[in-house]
Amino acid sequence: MATAIPALMAPAVGILNRMNFRKKFILIGAIISVPLLFFTAILYLERAQSVAQAEYEQTGLEYLAAIRPIIEQVAATRGLSIMFLEGKVGLRNQILAKRNKVDQSFQRLAVIEAALADDDTGLSSRAVKAEWDRRNAAAFNESVPLVFNGYTDIVEKLLALMERAAQQTGLYSDVGNFHVVDNLALRLPDLAEMMGRMRDQGLALLTADEADSGQLDLHELVASRFNGDFNRVQANFDEIFSADSGLQTKLKASFEATASVVADYPAMHRQHTIDATVPVHDATAWFSDASEAIDQVFKLFDLLVPELNARLDERIAQARVEELELVGLTLVAAGSFMYLFAGFYFSTRSALDELGNAIGHFSNGDLTIHPASNSKDELGAITNQTGLMIEKMNAMVAQVVSASTQVSCSAEQSSVTMNESNGGIQQQNQEIDQVATAIEEMSATVQEAVSYTHLTL
Repeated sequence: MATAIPALMAPAVGILNRMNFRKKFILIGAIISVPLLFFTAILYLERAQSVAQAEYEQTGLEYLAAIRPIIEQVAATRGLSIMFLEGKVGLRNQILAKRNKVDQSFQRLAVIEAALADDDTGLSSRAVKAEWDRRNAAAFNESVPLVFNGYTDIVEKLLALMERAAQQTGLYSDVGNFHVVDNLALRLPDLAEMMGRMRDQGLALLTADEADSGQLDLHELVASRFNGDFNRVQANFDEIFSADSGLQTKLKASFEATASVVADYPAMHRQHTIDATVPVHDATAWFSDASEAIDQVFKLFDLLVPELNARLDERIAQARVEELELVGLTLVAAGSFMYLFAGFYFSTRSALDELGNAIGHFSNGDLTIHPASNSKDELGAITNQTGLMIEKMNAMVAQVVSASTQVSCSAEQSSVTMNESNGGIQQQNQEIDQVATAIEEMSATVQEAVSYTHLTL
């Protein structure tokens, strides 16, 4: 293992050995910073996408709210047209007014569709609008079954368009809002339409001379679908209220009032139509009473729309807060990292400069430099050890100089002593010479005396 680590690190060591410290720090800083910024960008884009999705869902909700009045007015036009065809020609202007409202609602719907056009949802009410125009062109001259079926087909397509819009704009994908969306995009509009069909079938029964078995069978089929929608609406509201007590406080009274009206509707329908013993002219009263009951369902729809929109606003606000928090944390983390990284660089650079300067002076013979560092890391320790080494070297050189001085003094003293010895020797030589001269002189005197003695003798 001891040899595996150097072998493993050899490529990195080889790369870093080719760089000076500045380039090394830039490289390491980039390697750390780029992934940090990359993952931060991913997290930020996720939050931004969450905001965009919530705003997109709000557009889908706006789309549902724009279709709702069209369904209501088309169904009302269907009922009024049936009464018109059965002899109530005074309803013509009221029918034209309904048609005008529907045309205006289609225009508003087209504006929202234009905002969704770039998102490839494929949502388009143009075909439904074209069918609406064709139906209106012939509605005053057709039979009651054709008018009923024609306008009913338009409502069915509008209902399908609502469900498709909720799916493709992502409203259904939010688990927390599923039951609210299901009521808005499918259950409440479909329930209102089943009530509208029962109303308009009742009008056909009231205005007809005799109800045939086909009409009664169709009524039973619609009543069955009505019951299924009502049960699902109730189940959705049970889930909504159990999950959100605040929404329960706001809507429970309205829901219970609507549920009471809807629960009584089939009995009211049978009493005023199938089992009716009242005259034919009571069709107008039935239309008015049934429409009021249907309005209760649409009012509940209208109460849910701003609640869902508020939830989406809350989700957008939360995502934007998370965006700001993410940016703030990233800036703090990146700023702290860059600040400490820069401090590490300058600390290392300062220690290296101090150490390099000291070694340069030392190599030139300057032993007076004393490098020192306050850093507690390895470079600081090396710098302080280098200063200590130079101090010891300086002391050693001082000792050598002192010893050399002492040797020089001893040599000088030895030279003086030798000179003094040479002087004594010379003096002794002179004295010896003097003694020899005296001896020679004495020897000559003796010889002269001897010679004189011989002569005397």
